[in-house]
Amino acid sequence: MIKNKLKSAIALGIIASLSACKNSSDDSSRKDDIELVPGSVKLGLLPDTQGGGWNVAVHPMEAALAKHQEEGVNVVIPVGDLTDNGSTHEWEQWVGVATKYREAGMEFLPVMGNHETSWAYTVEWIENMRHFIPEDAIHMPSAEWLNYYIIRENVLMIGLAYYNLPIAFGWIQDVLAENEGRFDHVVIASHDA
Repeated sequence: MIKNKLKSAIALGIIASLSACKNSSDDSSRKDDIELVPGSVKLGLLPDTQGGGWNVAVHPMEAALAKHQEEGVNVVIPVGDLTDNGSTHEWEQWVGVATKYREAGMEFLPVMGNHETSWAYTVEWIENMRHFIPEDAIHMPSAEWLNYYIIRENVLMIGLAYYNLPIAFGWIQDVLAENEGRFDHVVIASHDA
């Protein structure tokens, strides 16, 4: 499972790197001809932050977000399992750390993990994550605040709750068709490995 998560993280990292680059000449084979586009999308991942028991792994979360900030990451995808038990205390911890970075200009695209999937946890998820999910997000009908997408520059980013791909597959196809020509890169983020 860790191996699969690592593969997913590497794939997203590659996609993020590609989406933030452009070729400055006709010879794309030259490595030194690739430059970052000012204001481009630079993605970072925030892995599971549940700390075990009834706490969030605050210090590792803070370290990961600080590193992303140092590297110029402007969009962070928390990939689920933000809490261990979905408790109010855990959400307060998570929001307390993430708010500082959101206020500094970092955009968050959180996706729900299996630790947040019970109905009671979903209520807390929506209450806390609705402030992090971008206002311009387009939500999947009947799965608002769980499955959504945004477009930033030339990148279409879709967030899916844990194990929602089977129910969201048709919606994803519609999103791709409806937005054809508006993106060059697609990132589908989910807690599923």
